[in-house]
This record gives sequence, C-alpha cells and structure tokens, in this order.
Amino acid sequence: MKRFEIPADILDEARELREALLEAVAEFDDNLMEKYFEDSESLTEREILDALREATIAGKVVPMMCGSAFKNKGVQTMLDMVMEILPSPMDTDGDRRC
Repeated sequence: MKRFEIPADILDEARELREALLEAVAEFDDNLMEKYFEDSESLTEREILDALREATIAGKVVPMMCGSAFKNKGVQTMLDMVMEILPSPMDTDGDRRC
C-alpha cells in the first residue's frame, strides 16, 4: 500500500478531524481518556482500534470507510477495517436470531 502526505491545503482540517476522532474514541475507555488528555499523540494505533471496536459493538459509533471497486481503490483497507472493527458472531449475546 502506498502512503502519501496529506496535501497542505487540507492538512489543518485533517488534523482537526483526527483530534475529534481521538476524543470521541477515548470516551469509551477511562485509561485511554487519561492518556489522551496527557498527550493525544501518545495513543497507539492498537489502542485507537480497540476503543473504536468497543464503541462500534456497543452501537455508539458507526464507522464509515470509503473505497471504489474501480481500480480497487481502498477496497483492501476497507476489508481490513471490517475485520478489525466490526462485530463478529462471537461478539453477540447469543439471544439474537436472524
């Protein structure tokens, strides 16, 4: 996967949105919230993903990802996030029936 720098004309907005995401995700874990307030840059990707998964399973957030089947843009990243964040059948309480 290729990584690119965020274009300068949207860098400030990207930083603001990242901070909003981190703050929202930190609300689901007291330890993460403390760490966020001490130094928001110290949060690891694993901590962020774990908290995002908890919030998703609790129904408090609905993650959105972008991708396009045309030239396979973002599809693998989207599938990785589905596996990482969305609930599996093992996450249900067992009372639900389809």
